[in-house]
Amino acid sequence: MGREAIFGILLLIWYILWMVQGYLGFGTAYRYTKRGGDNGVSLFGWLIVFQLASIIPLLGIYLWDKSKSFNIPTKQVTRISATIAGWYPDPSGAPNKLRFWSGTAWTEDTKDIFE
Repeated sequence: MGREAIFGILLLIWYILWMVQGYLGFGTAYRYTKRGGDNGVSLFGWLIVFQLASIIPLLGIYLWDKSKSFNIPTKQVTRISATIAGWYPDPSGAPNKLRFWSGTAWTEDTKDIFE
């Protein structure tokens, strides 16, 4: 599953939860308002607080998606050869030929395997 598919699924889940929280948030805001007196401004204030709280997961999803799109450079690891210098079968595939390995690179020196 690709990153775009995961991002789409997360957004869908967030949207569904946001709608549910909007419904439940209204009820909670209504109860908070009734507890402090019947005030429409208080109801609106509590509703805004609960709706803003539901946006925080969306911010997390957005930041997660952005962090996956950064190209963080990785350290290049240089392979160190432990093979000692000497004559080895020719890596180019020439039959019955040996090529000299200098310890760091193949040289142009070749010889017949039966010499």
